[in-house]
Amino acid sequence: MTTASLVHKFFPTPQFLEMPATSFSFSDSSLRMLELHQEKGVIKILNYHEEALEYGVIERGEIKDPESFQQALSKFKERYKINFIKCVLPEENGFVYATPLPQETKKIEEVREYVEFNLEENVPLNTEDAVFDVRDCLLNGGNRIATVFVFPYELVKQYIDSFDAVGMIPLSFESESRALARSVIARGNKYTYMVIQIKERSTNFFLVYQEQVVLVFTVRKGSQELVSDQSSEDDNWLRNKLRQVEQYWKNKVAPELGAESQIEGVITCGEGLERDNVIKTVAKQLGTQVEIANVWKNITSFEEYVPEIPYNESLRYGSVIGLASKQLIDQ
Repeated sequence: MTTASLVHKFFPTPQFLEMPATSFSFSDSSLRMLELHQEKGVIKILNYHEEALEYGVIERGEIKDPESFQQALSKFKERYKINFIKCVLPEENGFVYATPLPQETKKIEEVREYVEFNLEENVPLNTEDAVFDVRDCLLNGGNRIATVFVFPYELVKQYIDSFDAVGMIPLSFESESRALARSVIARGNKYTYMVIQIKERSTNFFLVYQEQVVLVFTVRKGSQELVSDQSSEDDNWLRNKLRQVEQYWKNKVAPELGAESQIEGVITCGEGLERDNVIKTVAKQLGTQVEIANVWKNITSFEEYVPEIPYNESLRYGSVIGLASKQLIDQ
């Protein structure tokens, strides 16, 4: 624990000065909200809620029915008196890539300039149509890389406009993969993991290297297909995609970054995993190598505090837990 963490634990910010960590995440099927706060040095849930969305309100991360989306947001605002929020952006329309950095790029301003100059070589967006965030990190071998998270400007504006319409002010946005990695990978764990986030209608594959997301793939199949899949040539799609992503990492991305290619394990969480038939299908396709996530591992050991959200239900809250905890835990 850092000095700053110790100071905050024993001399916490007065409650009337400390803004709750109110965070939202979205999928094609639901909205989720989580507020965390510190109580005598222990991080606890202040509020949490999930609101189902009708099919078609959000599709592949895009808001297709702003009026219905805003009605759902208004329920949260009225019930919990929310003004300021932090938002997880759905990964389906985002892009993530990692790139080696030239030795001469020392300052973060230089890193951003380098990334912006080369952005169009890595994503199918014009620079002026993109919003991006950069994470500069040093690998064990001494190489420096930038992990770049990119979203279309128009997509971000959709969310900002909807928040504005209901009187919510977004303080920040974060990619789904980065927020989720923060909750399911133990802090300080420098091994490489594949994180599989299963949603109702899509599945995200995140490659996390030394606590940094460096590779993302999305498949337009989710827990609905895992429930309905029968014997067919495509009934092992989850396993097949995992193998494709693993090979892409080992044969292309890891060599380009000068990174070790060994993947330590596979971690899964998301929507639908509370159903026995989904869990059985995931285990059948991925075998014993898959680990069901503990989304609270960086917040509590369960000795001081057991969160009110049931374990199976918490698997759907992984990304919003990761975003909310960012405010309360040193990163």
